[in-house]
Amino acid sequence: MPATRRRDSLERVKTPEAPELQTEQTVESAPEQAPVQEQAVPEVVPPISAMQIAPAPELPELLVEIETDLSKGLEDVYAALPESVKPAFRARGEEIAKEIVIMVESGKFAMKKVIDLIRSWLKMIPGVNRFFVEQEAKIRADKIANRRENGGI
Repeated sequence: MPATRRRDSLERVKTPEAPELQTEQTVESAPEQAPVQEQAVPEVVPPISAMQIAPAPELPELLVEIETDLSKGLEDVYAALPESVKPAFRARGEEIAKEIVIMVESGKFAMKKVIDLIRSWLKMIPGVNRFFVEQEAKIRADKIANRRENGGI
């Protein structure tokens, strides 16, 4: 780290002026020895014990089932997404699942609203065919509706 060595070889000298006007001047001293190449030592990360890991919060069963229905079959699509889109895509999918859970629990389940939510989520996939989005949105909404009608939700 040459910048660190240079800072270490600088001395600060105060000029004898009035205390309120006192300034510092930097004087460079001659290097005493040739710079030595430092080897980078990798940091050793201590193992994480079971006590240090916080348990994941328990998700409601309904939320897990809806998230499963929404994400089923999209593993390859998710893997092909750019790294910049993955977190937003996942977060939006979780938000949609929560909105659907609220609709189901409140008894205000609207198929059109569910299809619109899923469609908006799938449109986040770059370069996706609009017919694929429409078809997948309907299929996923039908799965959720069938599960709801059959007492699964």
